[in-house]
Amino acid sequence: MMRFLLLSLLLALPIGLGWADDSVQVVMSSQDGSKSLSAEKPLRFGKVRKTKDPVIEVDLSKTCQTVLGLGASLEHATCENLSKLSPELREQVIDKLVNPETGIGMNLMRVCIGTSDFVGEPYYSYDDLPEGETDPELAKFSIEKDKAYVLPAIKIALQKNPNLLIFASPWSPPAWMKTSGKLGTGRLKPECYPAFAKYLLKFIQAYEAEGVPIYAITVQNEPDMSDPNYPTTLWNGEEQRDFIRDHLGPLFKQNSVKSLIWCWDHNWNKLEFPRAVLSDPQAAQYVDGTGFHLYEGRVTAQSAFHQEFPRQAHLLHRRLRVSRQWRDTADPHPSELVPFVQCLGDHAGPAPEAQPRPARRQRHLY
Repeated sequence: MMRFLLLSLLLALPIGLGWADDSVQVVMSSQDGSKSLSAEKPLRFGKVRKTKDPVIEVDLSKTCQTVLGLGASLEHATCENLSKLSPELREQVIDKLVNPETGIGMNLMRVCIGTSDFVGEPYYSYDDLPEGETDPELAKFSIEKDKAYVLPAIKIALQKNPNLLIFASPWSPPAWMKTSGKLGTGRLKPECYPAFAKYLLKFIQAYEAEGVPIYAITVQNEPDMSDPNYPTTLWNGEEQRDFIRDHLGPLFKQNSVKSLIWCWDHNWNKLEFPRAVLSDPQAAQYVDGTGFHLYEGRVTAQSAFHQEFPRQAHLLHRRLRVSRQWRDTADPHPSELVPFVQCLGDHAGPAPEAQPRPARRQRHLY
């Protein structure tokens, strides 16, 4: 059974150039369930005094990171677990996650374009074909499988919080677009760049038709990862630069797509990848943000990248599992914070091997 331990310190909102008051609201939930979003005694700002307790210093004269959103991942494993609950309990759980009045008010969610590595059914894209067949016009494109339990969960979340922002990432294009001919491993074939750009466009349009607007997309989740056992696709910075510059960006502009484009979406230790994209003005004009993961490299890469591209704002993107501790980082320059939690349940890893698999201003997410 998945259990959460959450302690939230919510600063009072500023009014004009000052603070509404000097209090800090404290809301606590305990792992044993004895406290659930319980209001505790407020804390107040005061002068530093000798104490053995931790001290939080707040300098109102300095502005650091802004917060785009705090949220979770509504990928397939999470949505499947939610679908197994009774309708009443499912709504209650989602309400506690995203409702800003009766819950913790998560306001940003990541979803998958196709399936990720966390799924309890065969991996799929939105245009799977028998081996040897292609569909460059995407005549067989369909998000029908997402309607089973993914879209219902997302729609409930949007009902509970209409201001919820959704961003999306593919783990793999359809297999017929790739050099490997499989969802796992391989690269996107250059001749399929137009088709994949159209694929991402059709995803955005299909979700919007379902009442789910997409705030932003990344071109590829973890483009430096290749694994034959689950959907992965290799890209280098030059390939993604060309794809965004010559295909995805112009297609979005031609179709008046409001969804933002975020590049990279991998670790701190490969700055040459987003550098290749953002160093090209024709590609960079279409890129709103850069996604980073924390699995490899050091947070100091964030400052180095900021110094190299000083006009771009920065976002801190964190993905956490419920068993991990939320550790903060010392980021001296403006950024936006986006931590993530996902409820994996029994699907805390790739599907079994025996499972069948179908043949502007830029910001930096950390």
